[in-house]
Amino acid sequence: MKKNTINDIAKIAGVSRSTVSRVLTNNPNVNPITREKVKKIIDIYNYQPNSLARGLVLGRIDIIALIIGDIRNPFYSELTWVIENILSQNGYMVVLCDSEYSTEKEELYLKAAKQYGFAGVVMTSAMESDNLNSVLKSMNCPVVLLNRYLKSFEGDVVILDNFQAGYIATRHLIELGHSKIAILTGPVNSTSSVERFNGYKNALENFGIEYREDFVTHGDLKMETGYEYGLSLLKRKENKPTAVVAGNDLMAIGIIEAYKKMKMRIPEDLSIIGFDDIPISSTASINLTTIRQPFYEMGKMVAELLLKRINNEQCEYRKIILNPQLVVRETTRSIH
Repeated sequence: MKKNTINDIAKIAGVSRSTVSRVLTNNPNVNPITREKVKKIIDIYNYQPNSLARGLVLGRIDIIALIIGDIRNPFYSELTWVIENILSQNGYMVVLCDSEYSTEKEELYLKAAKQYGFAGVVMTSAMESDNLNSVLKSMNCPVVLLNRYLKSFEGDVVILDNFQAGYIATRHLIELGHSKIAILTGPVNSTSSVERFNGYKNALENFGIEYREDFVTHGDLKMETGYEYGLSLLKRKENKPTAVVAGNDLMAIGIIEAYKKMKMRIPEDLSIIGFDDIPISSTASINLTTIRQPFYEMGKMVAELLLKRINNEQCEYRKIILNPQLVVRETTRSIH
């Protein structure tokens, strides 16, 4: 059965296509008699307007762009589940955009959201970049940052206290007797990674432990990077660390796999702590000591903030900082 189009409705009603469009968008510039006539024909022929086309006419479509860093990372899948669930209950479709931690891809997604009139954007992987900051300032829809903040960004932000997270992770290892503590950070242009690194340095300083640049390596939050880093540690002839703060759970798991492959033991040969507490971290084969991020609370807060902005609820921009939680399992041990 042929589906009626807006042109069919216009032809049957004896009006122009633009008149039907104005009726569909509740434009007041339509004669009341003509409006009722067009509405009646729409009902008789059960015409269902194209929501995308209608959105383009209105200048906004009920779609939210959710920009994440790496679709393979369970941290993002947990957040996505919470955010999509809340937004869909409020009538919004969520489009998932995987940036692969690329500021260029982030910029493209933002420009597309602006061009097509998306209702809003949630960014979980924003990286410091002049171009990205410029695009964000030009957006014509609300943008909420999650898990990151940008120094020049004017908008709502929901993040973990990453400085405290880095401090707590390092302090845990120090209290177990470690003084040779290395760190495998996330990307250098990620504010979350920078704050965790600063927390690491501050803990070393507070406990009188020497900071060593040769114990610092910058990574990309991927398991493969953790694996290669683990192998590189095993090749060290001297000044080997006894413990590692990994920038996230995936890299920590990669290090564990490298040590297992080389018949080394965790935590006997190396204590490891990660960040995020993704579901796999608590499995019996890994049992990773980590810093937990409250997935559900973060996702719920960011979705609710975005809905308030979309609905034009007047309030000051908010920066919500959540507390990290140390979860001790079996990848860290005392060397006293």
